[in-house]
Amino acid sequence: MRNAIFCSIALALALASSAIAQAPGDKREVVEKPKPVEKDKSAQKPADPAPKTPAGSAKTAKVVEPVTCTLLTKEAPRGGRLEVEGEKLGKSPVVKIGGKVTRIIERPGDKIAVQIPPKSDGGAVVVRVNGDDIAWGTLTIIGLD
Repeated sequence: MRNAIFCSIALALALASSAIAQAPGDKREVVEKPKPVEKDKSAQKPADPAPKTPAGSAKTAKVVEPVTCTLLTKEAPRGGRLEVEGEKLGKSPVVKIGGKVTRIIERPGDKIAVQIPPKSDGGAVVVRVNGDDIAWGTLTIIGLD
């Protein structure tokens, strides 16, 4: 930064002195000052180029973060409560039991509590996070039929 300021000042002074030396009616001989020597740029490490984005795309690449999960409720009655716990669940996860979408009861932080459908026979617990279905385990229905 200091070198840039110094070069700017030196250039301004050189231009000013040459303008004064060439003023009309002035018969002095103009003597050019030697040009400053530039540093050898080949010895310097080139800067890393900026990452290129695909042509026509102003969006940044989507970063997929791994989702961790645990099925907290493995057995429950129909109409009961099922809880799953995990990280990076996204903004609007969907929980399915045996292929049927459930109603989210509560979502405190890293947990999701859903109501088991009254006619559910249990089955695979799948959570859709950011468009991906992730199997979290199997729910077994207990109690009277």
